[in-house]
Amino acid sequence: MSYLLANTLGLVGLVGVFYLTGWAADHILLAGRGLAPVAGVGRFGLGAAVWIALLFLMAAVGLLNPPMLGLMLLLTLAGVWRYRRASGVGLLPDSAAGPRIAEDWSARLVGCGMAVLLFVIWVQASWPSIAWDADVYHLTVPRLYLEHGGFRRIPFNVYSNWPLNTQMLYSMALMISGSGLAKLLHFTFGFSILVTIYRIVKRESTAWAGWIGASLFLLNPVVLDEMRAAYVDLAFAFFFLLAFFFVHLHLES
Repeated sequence: MSYLLANTLGLVGLVGVFYLTGWAADHILLAGRGLAPVAGVGRFGLGAAVWIALLFLMAAVGLLNPPMLGLMLLLTLAGVWRYRRASGVGLLPDSAAGPRIAEDWSARLVGCGMAVLLFVIWVQASWPSIAWDADVYHLTVPRLYLEHGGFRRIPFNVYSNWPLNTQMLYSMALMISGSGLAKLLHFTFGFSILVTIYRIVKRESTAWAGWIGASLFLLNPVVLDEMRAAYVDLAFAFFFLLAFFFVHLHLES
């Protein structure tokens, strides 16, 4: 039980740090208007991207360790707090404060069914077991980087430098809690895809169509399997989906 609680609290903290980092980057670089209408998951993705770069830099200079991570976290939170006080801008997306769109009972029923399935997958992701690929390189590579304080050549491991982006986030998860947090982080990327699909389809059509779109993605057996393990594919899919959507918005405007 303590294992489950620790990883769940770790995930809440990690997602919170990514969101706050993305919130600051959104308002500093994009004037708070660049991520609508998926501002919530957009800020999470932008913050995760910023932390990928920070962790990559820490590994490149040989400072990938818990004390340096703690210092970076404190500096990030302090910077967000100071910017929040100076700007007076709210932390929640503007859409969160707007009127809620009514949904009929059938749409909510689909959402309840997805919630039950996601809970089952979350329990499986929380289980203290490591999938094959994660054991071979997705978690082993960042663990070796942590042992050496940064990037190191890993002989006879053809996957040791592919791909680095999500594995850098796993190094952060390993420093905070362990492999269980890394698995839940990959689950969160899958969940973020569902939210993004729902928001995009809802924007272009109706709330009911949004639920159907998210459900069709969740019905993919590969997705169901990937959400339970510390792999990288759902993170790549999430970033690609956001990139495609923002290019689509730009071409429309």
